[in-house]
Amino acid sequence: MTMNQTTRENGTWAAIILAAGRGTRMATTRPKLLHPVGGVPMINRVLNAVGDAGITDTTIVRDPSPTLPTALGLIYPYIIQPTPNGTGGALRALFEIAALNAETLLVINGDLPLITAESLFALREAYESDADAVVTLLAFDALADSDAGRILRSADAAVQEIIETTDYRHRDAPTESNVGVYAIDVAWAREALPRLPLHDNGEYYITDLVAMAVADGHPVQAIALGSSDEAIGVNTLVDLAKAEQVARRRALEALMLSGVTIQDPASTYIDDAVSIAPNTVIHPNTHIYGKSVIGAASDIGPDAHIADSIVGEHCSVRASWLDGVTLENGVSVGPFARLRPDTHIGEDTHIGSFGEIKASRLGRRTAMGHFGYVGDSEIGDDVNIGAGAVTCNYDGTDKHRTIVGDKAFIGSGSMLVAPVEIGAHAYTAAGSVVTKNVAAGTTVAGVPAKPIRR
Repeated sequence: MTMNQTTRENGTWAAIILAAGRGTRMATTRPKLLHPVGGVPMINRVLNAVGDAGITDTTIVRDPSPTLPTALGLIYPYIIQPTPNGTGGALRALFEIAALNAETLLVINGDLPLITAESLFALREAYESDADAVVTLLAFDALADSDAGRILRSADAAVQEIIETTDYRHRDAPTESNVGVYAIDVAWAREALPRLPLHDNGEYYITDLVAMAVADGHPVQAIALGSSDEAIGVNTLVDLAKAEQVARRRALEALMLSGVTIQDPASTYIDDAVSIAPNTVIHPNTHIYGKSVIGAASDIGPDAHIADSIVGEHCSVRASWLDGVTLENGVSVGPFARLRPDTHIGEDTHIGSFGEIKASRLGRRTAMGHFGYVGDSEIGDDVNIGAGAVTCNYDGTDKHRTIVGDKAFIGSGSMLVAPVEIGAHAYTAAGSVVTKNVAAGTTVAGVPAKPIRR
């Protein structure tokens, strides 16, 4: 098939993600493609790269299990590969079932979490530049002991075929290797796929399309990746760890180039989706996960663990755990504090050593300087929470709320037995067990606490 240059440049594209592999070598109950890399499931990373490369018509070939549709939702069309008969079998299943209206198909393995949109763009441009090509693929220079398929070229450097590890020639072949990403002409593939040979292991190989294209008189291009890291395919947990290291390095380098100081990248773990503003300093052994957002000029770590949290500007978090928390500007936390989900801390508030807060809102300039527990509570502005104070929010059956008004003083060792309300400017003496509401401006003491004159 021959196309004119204009048709090739303006042709339509679709993508297919090969995701039907069983992933048995991972030896885990979690499906392989749902293992996260940089905090993002592998298949989502591939889907994001394809979308960023400008291809929105994407189909996923999966096994009969409902795992992927359950995890990803029904925003993508799915094709079931009923039997595990190889990558070529997956492509045959697509053509047998799907109505492909595009002229070119981007085919990509779902276990390539480090592939970039830039490399996919390069593949598209190379394919579109040769009107006679029906197959263009991405290549990289593999290690000598790699089991990636090797690309064989003729004396004039033209791509001839891809040989797999089962081929005796693989051992001595050049190290230029196949990544597992292809641009394929749809019309030609529709005619060629029925001709794919069935191998002795019961599988069809997509890689056989290369030799078939050459035999049909079409040139095949192999386009080098920008970085061989992109070719890391994940088949084992060892591979997963290698991919994680690369993803982490990319994320940290991007942050540092944007003005974030990361003192020790080797001991710092930050997910891809995390956003950190310039002039913030990240100290060693810090872990920031999920969709966390850190404001400008904050000081995080050492030994901080922050997950799915919002940290404002000029905040400090030392050796503490934050999970699903919001810190407004100027908040200081730690060391050794634990802030649990649905906690909101107001501006310039301080949470000190061994404080634990859960599902509570603390106002501005409030201080909880030493060990204690606040749960299911609404704490006002300028409140002092003394050492060892506890909101007793659980009665064995239900959780109850505690409300503390502005400028109240909660003495050390106070037990606030919820549901209870402490009024503004009220004072609970050290060791008080407060079982009833305390009126504004009142001082209470004792077990149970009773009003006293100050």
